[in-house]
Amino acid sequence: MYMQSELLEMGFGYVGKDVKVFKKSSLINCCNIFLGDGCQIDDFVHIIASAPVHIGRRVHIACFTSIAGGGEVTLDDYCGLSAGCRIISGTENFMGEGMTNPCIPAKFRSVLRSFVTIRRHAILGTNTIVYPGVTIDDGVATGAGAVVNKDLDAWGLYMGAPAKRIKSRPSERILELEKQLIAEYGY
Repeated sequence: MYMQSELLEMGFGYVGKDVKVFKKSSLINCCNIFLGDGCQIDDFVHIIASAPVHIGRRVHIACFTSIAGGGEVTLDDYCGLSAGCRIISGTENFMGEGMTNPCIPAKFRSVLRSFVTIRRHAILGTNTIVYPGVTIDDGVATGAGAVVNKDLDAWGLYMGAPAKRIKSRPSERILELEKQLIAEYGY
């Protein structure tokens, strides 16, 4: 794991306190990555931050997750990305309006860039894929392998490809525990 002094030397946009970043992660354009208090990035996470990537307080990003695409990504406080998640904030236009391949000069390509926002207390199951232009609201949980191609409403459990709401999740207990956590630890 990197020491706090090493993280500061890497040129992140912001480094909060108690941040844990494992050394086998791959973080590109650190100046666009903002690390909130107590967040953790595991080994084998790959983040290409061509635009700002905001990682909130106590966010966990598990191994083999990737964040890429050239658009802005926001991971709000207390959310988590399980192993193998794919957060895609931009993609090639595959409809023949340009060549498709990052090895092709930009003027010959047609790239669609957008954003991805994942709100507080959301948890994405293993191998969830999130497409550009999506907001996942507070407290959402996705099942393993979910494909998220549209906004997901708060406090729901979503499964499948494309992801569909299966049932609601209760918020009261989680929000009460958040208050207790902040009272005890400050964040």
